[in-house]
Amino acid sequence: MRCTCAKFFRQRPAPQRQGIIFVAALGVILVLTTVVLVLAQNMRTESLASANRVSYLQADAVEQGAEKWVLANVESAGSVSLTVTQIPANAMQLNSGYFWLISPDPDSDQIQAYGMVDETRKLNINVATEQQLMALPNMTQDIADSIISWRGATSTSSSTASSGATDSYYQSLTEPYAMKNAPFESIEELLLIKDIDQQLLYGYDINRDGVLSTAEQQAAGAASTVNSTTNGTRGIANDLTIYTTQAESRINVNGGTSTKLQNLLLKSVSSARANVILNNITTATRAARGRPPFGTLADFYTASGMSADEFKALAGLITTNTATTVSGLINPNTAGREVLGALFTGATGTSLTSSDADAVISARANATNSSSGSSSSSVSSNSTTTNLGWVVDALGPTKAATILNSFTTGSYQYSADIVAVSPDGRSFKRVRIVVDDRNSPAKIIYRKDLTSLGWPLPQDIRTALRSGQPIGTDQSNTNTLSNSVTGS
Repeated sequence: MRCTCAKFFRQRPAPQRQGIIFVAALGVILVLTTVVLVLAQNMRTESLASANRVSYLQADAVEQGAEKWVLANVESAGSVSLTVTQIPANAMQLNSGYFWLISPDPDSDQIQAYGMVDETRKLNINVATEQQLMALPNMTQDIADSIISWRGATSTSSSTASSGATDSYYQSLTEPYAMKNAPFESIEELLLIKDIDQQLLYGYDINRDGVLSTAEQQAAGAASTVNSTTNGTRGIANDLTIYTTQAESRINVNGGTSTKLQNLLLKSVSSARANVILNNITTATRAARGRPPFGTLADFYTASGMSADEFKALAGLITTNTATTVSGLINPNTAGREVLGALFTGATGTSLTSSDADAVISARANATNSSSGSSSSSVSSNSTTTNLGWVVDALGPTKAATILNSFTTGSYQYSADIVAVSPDGRSFKRVRIVVDDRNSPAKIIYRKDLTSLGWPLPQDIRTALRSGQPIGTDQSNTNTLSNSVTGS
């Protein structure tokens, strides 16, 4: 008999779930910890981003201040190029930041030079002849002709190309484009020309600072070719420009007995001697002898009957040019050997050679040493001069007279490669500008951001700033800008 009484059937107690709340709490803590860590990481990232942003804005502000400083100095110096190029520009302090104006040293690709660059020390590709272009390092005739063909008939030069790439070549490329047939508007435009590449234009100088670093030498296998101004290790870009245009301020000798020419002569010779010279060169006298106006200063020198010393006093102050504006003049006070060599060997109607360029550079260095007592032959150390009598001494009056029309002693366009760094060294900015001072106020006519090329100066400069140390004399010669200069 089955018993159904409830008392004989006791219900077992349910098992207790011990620790479940603790496990849940651990889960919550883990989730919260993860959230906190993620938020902390985001906060750190945002903090670093904000700091970097502030540093960038500071570097940008320093760079813009450097541009104002360049404009102020160019305008205050006028056309006296050596005054501008000798202004110190190494580690200039602006508030808590610093800036440099870097430039290629004319004598070595292992030395960093500083300062603004006179554009009249370069060869103007819009007026250069085929022979002048051919004299540049690693240049070929096909490339020289292609440059002249590209700038076309509208170029201010009368030079024509015997060959060179035509529009059909550029139209046949995988990515075709039309040949310009107009003057160049930048040096970088040369990269559009057939057979011109980064190697020809910039050489092994990858970051375009004018110095071949160890890394650049190793990358190019160029360790045995550095420290030379004739091997093209830095390319041809540093010797080329498009900006050398200025008003013609020299006295035209075809003006005969003009008051300006007469007054100029009276500064160096007696009144009687001036009258003799003027009688020899007057338009009426030459017409009576069946001779045309002077085509070159060599013709003028021969006809005038002047002595070498008398002609020296006029060198750089007279011309046979009749235009009111002239482009492509070279400043022998600042031009390097490559440019002077190209000018001399490519000039028409002269017997000048590259050895004459060496003679000019030697005479320039000797003039500098005698006036300053310095042994340096650096271009930037030359004394300011508006007279080119020393060129006459270097070449002789007959040779000098054939090239003086291509020379100038003043400049109105300057380039500046600005490197600016924030006070903490976190950020930097590099910008290249070209300033035109033909009209007041001076203005920037070209600007290119080069920051992507990397930091071009010794890394220990930024390391010192990052550690809170100011730049000392072991890193650079530090200069502090006065409020009178930076107030603009």
